[in-house]
Amino acid sequence: MDGGRAPNATDVAAQGRRLIAICPIVPPHEATLCEPNHRRIVAPTSGWDTIVAAADMTHTPVQSPKAVRWTVAEYERLASRGFFKRRRVELVNGRIIEMPPKLEPHVASVSLSAKALARAFGDGYYIRQEAPLRQGSRSKPEPDIAVVRGSEWDYVEAGCPSDALLVVEVSEKTLRYDRGKKAALYARHGIADYWIVNLVDRQLEVHREPIADASHQHAYRYATILVFKPGQSVSPLHAQEKHVAVAELMPWRHQL
Repeated sequence: MDGGRAPNATDVAAQGRRLIAICPIVPPHEATLCEPNHRRIVAPTSGWDTIVAAADMTHTPVQSPKAVRWTVAEYERLASRGFFKRRRVELVNGRIIEMPPKLEPHVASVSLSAKALARAFGDGYYIRQEAPLRQGSRSKPEPDIAVVRGSEWDYVEAGCPSDALLVVEVSEKTLRYDRGKKAALYARHGIADYWIVNLVDRQLEVHREPIADASHQHAYRYATILVFKPGQSVSPLHAQEKHVAVAELMPWRHQL
């Protein structure tokens, strides 16, 4: 590049591609660590002599190779600079995970589940769909549904919530991921009611009683996992007087 001129759009795009190439986004089943330190990008409105950090560049040298995980703040700065355009990503335990495209059964199930839960919880609750949920300093997943107290207006200035009364993941291609790393993440952060709408086996898997377990692969798990089939119903922990039919969460008409 010419060091004496300001960057144009093509130059900035090239810089972005190089950053992503240095630290690739990984799919759920191949999650690896990326190193945010020492990565620098050129500010779109500056000359080459003005360099800004895409992430926190404060770094203490280590004595041996060490993987460095992204923080939520670093991840948000990358997102604000457009590095994830047209890519579905989320931050889980410091890893930037790329999610597979959503197929129509998944889209329908998310919409149907949101409607069913809105009926069950009623007023005073916000049914967030495919929106971020901050889980500590190194995780910002985007569950398919998160039921939180309040309304949309309550989070405009406060930012995304860090807790939810109920989290729902609709699973088809991501079933192993949602049962494993995602379940452990939600258990670690005290999500008491976690549902997996399993489109592969056409069932609802309800996870409750989050506990720490040093013998578990991910150190946290749910002590209770209940399976419900179409024709059965379940009550959310925070709306126990209401019953949600499993068939109402599934994208197939003949099950209603």
